[in-house]
Amino acid sequence: MLNLGGFLILLLISVVLALGIRAALLPSLHSLLGRTVRVEGGLEFFVRAFSVILLLACLGPAVGATFSLKPDAQWTEAMWAVATGLGAVIVSLLMSLGAYLVVVTILLAALKPKQEADK
Repeated sequence: MLNLGGFLILLLISVVLALGIRAALLPSLHSLLGRTVRVEGGLEFFVRAFSVILLLACLGPAVGATFSLKPDAQWTEAMWAVATGLGAVIVSLLMSLGAYLVVVTILLAALKPKQEADK
C-alpha cells in the first residue's frame, strides 16, 4: 500500500510543481513573447509549448519512478522514495527550462521586438 501511496504523492507533487512554475513564469513570458512574435498564432504556440514542456518534464520522471518497498516498510522509507523521485523530477524540470530558455533567447535575437522593427 505504501508503494501506491508514495507514487500518488510523487505524482501530485510533480503536477503541483509544474503548475506553480507555470503560474509564476507565464505572465512575464506572455508579455515578452507578445512584444516579439509577429506571426499569427505564434504567441499562443510558444505559450502552449511552454506548458506542455513543463508538464511532461515533471510527469516523465514521476511516472518512471519505481517504488519497490517491502510490505513491512515504514512510512519514512516511502517518503525517502518520494524524495528520490522528486529529485529526478526537479533535474528534468531544470534541464527542460534551460533548453526552453535557449530557444526563446535565440528567438529574441533573431526576431527583433516589434517596436524596433517598426521604426
